[in-house]
Amino acid sequence: MVERKFTRILFETKAVVDAGATSLTGAVQNLGLGGMLFTAPGAEAIELNTETVVSIMVEGKSSITNIRLRGTVLRQKGETLAIRFNIDQVKLDSVLLLKTIILSNGGDEEKVEKEFNTILQRHEKQAQKS
Repeated sequence: MVERKFTRILFETKAVVDAGATSLTGAVQNLGLGGMLFTAPGAEAIELNTETVVSIMVEGKSSITNIRLRGTVLRQKGETLAIRFNIDQVKLDSVLLLKTIILSNGGDEEKVEKEFNTILQRHEKQAQKS
């Protein structure tokens, strides 16, 4: 089994994955700063390494927040897709919201903070190149 670079938590919520001309509405099964596991009818039509735009709906006490992320399909099995977020293309406010969700749902605070700092460093390096 491959060790994950990012913490994953069980987190079920609605999501939409757009992959070219295909748009799938389904559910997030687990979530991390680096990616998610997604299930939806029709997912078998999405090929490996396909670039995606993911919209995750997060319901709060009085509102629904939509997190939009770019990702790549790493694994596909039946109606399930493993999607890695393209960290260099993710806005930091989206990463911060993901971090909050993960910590609120039992993620190890010290480990998640290290993961978040790694992403911040990558963004800083990317900004210096621009």
